[in-house]
Formats: sequence, structure tokens, C-alpha cells
Amino acid sequence: MIESHVDFTTRMEQRFPGLFGQGQYGGFDIEPGWRTLVQTLCHSIECHTESVTRDHDLALRTHAAKQQGYDAVLALCARGSTQPSQWDRQRADEIWAEPHTDSVPDAMQPVTILQVKEKFGTLRFYYQGGDQFVRGAVWVTEGMSAHVCETCGAPGSRGGTGWIRTLCPTHRAQHDAQRAQS
Repeated sequence: MIESHVDFTTRMEQRFPGLFGQGQYGGFDIEPGWRTLVQTLCHSIECHTESVTRDHDLALRTHAAKQQGYDAVLALCARGSTQPSQWDRQRADEIWAEPHTDSVPDAMQPVTILQVKEKFGTLRFYYQGGDQFVRGAVWVTEGMSAHVCETCGAPGSRGGTGWIRTLCPTHRAQHDAQRAQS
């Protein structure tokens, strides 16, 4: 059974509240065949965002520790242990030897999904924020949609007169038959 449009939208908003919960979201306007593409893209963005946030938080803590001195760097590497291991000391030495800068790179801007729709037979994923990874993931997903049937998710191709759609041979035949009758 195919999930209803409302159920899919609700599930996505609940599964990825950090991406859809900003009050600017314009909704989904896609057929069921592209839902897996969109869900996979959202999952990739969420995982990347969590990873970048952890890395940025660690960079901030490392920067602060370096300003306080070697013992603070060693304590950071030991993660609260009163007896730092040899590995902790080696990592602290590596961090201490890195050139000290007065600033930490800016954090990635949070990703806010504005709208997801079909346009000219391909997926369009409108969003704000992110970084090069997010831009690349969106670009690849939009490109893949030109080869995935928007109705069922099977391999498809773009085509049609008037309204361009990406369809598998079965759904292309159905679509063309319906257009011929009208």
C-alpha cells in the first residue's frame, strides 16, 4: 500500500524535525516514486550536520584548551581521566604542535528545507544553509531523479510533450494513453 501524501509529509517532518521545523517549510509536491530519494537525502544531510557539529564543538574545545596551556590540552585528550594514557599524551603532543590560530572556523549554517517539488521532470529541493557537502548531495539527488520514475521509483527517463515527467515505460504508456483520451 502506498503511503498517503499527508502521512508521508507528517512522517518526514517528525523524523527530521531539525530540517523541517523552522516554520518556513513550503511542503512536498512530489509523487511516491521519489520519496525514497528525498528520505535518503534528508538522512544524509542530518548525519552530515551532526558530524560537522561534533567536529566544530571539538574545534572550539581544542582552541580553548590551547589558550589555557598544554595541561588543558592533555586533560581534553584524556576526556576527564586523572591518568592520561600514552595515546592521550601522544594526541596532546600532536595538538600542541599544531600552529595556534586566534580564531575557529565558523560553524556550518543549519539546513532548513523550504520546499520539495517536481519541476521540468526532475526533483527540486529548495533549502537554506548547509555547506559544500549538502550542495553536492542535493545536486546528485536532483540529477538521480531524472532517471527514477516519479510514480513508482523504477528506472525511468524524462520525456513528454507539455508537462515533462520522469516515468518508467509502464507509467509512460499509461500517461500517454490518458493524454490521448483527453
